[in-house]
Amino acid sequence: MTQMTWLKLNDSKLEQVPDELSRCANLEHLQMAHNQLTSVHGELSDLPRLRSVIVRDNNLKTAGIPTDIFRMKDLTIIDLSRNQLREVPTNMEYAKGAIVLNLSHNNIETIPNSVCANLIDLLFLDLSNNKLDMLPPQIRRLSMLQSLKLSNNPLNHFQLKQLPSMTSLSVLHMSNTNRTLDNIPPTLDDMHNLRDVDFSENSLPTVPEALFKLRNLRKLNLSGNRIEKLNMAEGDWEHLETLNMSHNRLTVLPDCLVKLTRLSRLYASNNELTFEGIPSGIGKLVQMTVLHLSYNRLELVPEGISRCVKLQKLKLDHNRLITLPEGIHLLPDLKTLDLHENENLVVPPKPNDARKKLAFYNIDFSLEHQVQ
Repeated sequence: MTQMTWLKLNDSKLEQVPDELSRCANLEHLQMAHNQLTSVHGELSDLPRLRSVIVRDNNLKTAGIPTDIFRMKDLTIIDLSRNQLREVPTNMEYAKGAIVLNLSHNNIETIPNSVCANLIDLLFLDLSNNKLDMLPPQIRRLSMLQSLKLSNNPLNHFQLKQLPSMTSLSVLHMSNTNRTLDNIPPTLDDMHNLRDVDFSENSLPTVPEALFKLRNLRKLNLSGNRIEKLNMAEGDWEHLETLNMSHNRLTVLPDCLVKLTRLSRLYASNNELTFEGIPSGIGKLVQMTVLHLSYNRLELVPEGISRCVKLQKLKLDHNRLITLPEGIHLLPDLKTLDLHENENLVVPPKPNDARKKLAFYNIDFSLEHQVQ
């Protein structure tokens, strides 16, 4: 199959790259994910037209990656995630045509300056789940970058000062990266494209002020912090669709939350919310499909929840609930209602099936029925 351009050998129990692969000189896209490869030397070097190399989830070490493949002028997608790399492979800086680079879930401790200085066409960069303590200042040269994932790295010496220059950025994930109010920029006014931000698991005491100014934000994860109050004002986050505030110290959700008319997923489990802390106008969130309020201090929930007509999943377990709004049974799309671990809960009876009521009035006036 010497004319083959696309080859997928995922989950094939490969321990080495087949020698015959070097004959496929026209190969452009190669996937060998989820195998037991320790080296991809030799064969890949004979494939001059490679555009994408995806060898995630193997046992590759840095020495097992040929250095000459990064000089291939057409190489655009490089996925070496979930391997055993301790450093960035040699000559990576020559992959100047790369638009996707995934080095996540390795043991990498430093990123060479030259990589950020030369790979300026990158659109997607995933360095999450490594041992990085800082990033080179040249990361500001990645002005085309749309997705930057850095979660689960120490990053003690990374101040994010370069962030405002990345004006194309749409996704920023920095969960568990030792973020504080001092090492997050005070303003992100030029980052109009940011839509997905994750600052979870960082022990933040409040919501960083810069986040409120992100007008086009669609998804925000601030779970696993120490936030006691959500100081949002009317007009903030008007395009927000998913908000995760779980595992914080909230006692109240702000009333202006109900102005987020596009909000479809709200996660606020593991807080200190009471009935008074849930906005009475929550029924205005008519797009909401998922609402998690587990592990709080709720004795009641507002009647307005019954007006969230698109609700599919409602979690109220591990609270102090006494009863529920009767209208909760009338939510047409509700598939999951989790109420366990509410010892004193008395669930209101389901109203009679509406169809039975209709049948009562739907009298058959046909002659045959009259005779009967």
